[in-house]
Amino acid sequence: MNIAMKKYLFTALFALLVHLVVAQDATTRPKAGIAVQPQNLFMHGLRVDIQPYVGERNQLVFAPQFHFSNGGSWIFNTGSSDVAVSNVDFQKLRGFGLEFNYRIFSDAGVPLYGAFGVGYNFFRPTYISNNVQIPFAGQHAPGGSFTLERAENYQKINRWKLNLLMGYTVPTMHGFFFDLYWGLGFRYGTASKNLPDNVNFTRGMWNMAYQGFSLELGVKVGLDL
Repeated sequence: MNIAMKKYLFTALFALLVHLVVAQDATTRPKAGIAVQPQNLFMHGLRVDIQPYVGERNQLVFAPQFHFSNGGSWIFNTGSSDVAVSNVDFQKLRGFGLEFNYRIFSDAGVPLYGAFGVGYNFFRPTYISNNVQIPFAGQHAPGGSFTLERAENYQKINRWKLNLLMGYTVPTMHGFFFDLYWGLGFRYGTASKNLPDNVNFTRGMWNMAYQGFSLELGVKVGLDL
């Protein structure tokens, strides 16, 4: 192969490489992201955030959630004023939910964003309570129509939430990123018990049936696609 042919071949290969690099640069902006939140593991939960981009500065977040646990102390600050956590034996937890957020970045390519959203969760905790009111069929029940016993009970909890957030996305290599967010939320939970007792899942802003304002803090680990 003569020198002229080598020059032509080198020029062609260089042009092809430049074309590939330019084409890759034109498509480096991701179309969507997917992320998980490690802090959900403390509630024996799994949350997957699906994050499609809908513009230069806008992004949607769809976050299905699942909770699954067999035993263990998986609730923070559980109980009413007369029930200690140590007196409640947790049996299992089942739950699911969906959260939707809309993000607006401060500028195209700038990782700082603001977001607002709504969410819903359903929880079904099952536990052994020392103060379950069992209906009494006889005519001489102490205390009226029920007796207090140690028995298995469960609750069905519905929770709605509103969020106002800020966040910062930290990109790393190969499309991976960390997402830090903080803000204010409002939660409204309702609970219905299978049998009456004095166990309530309302204490503390992280609890399942909590009602009121909450501090929203979290981190995500994800991949841009």
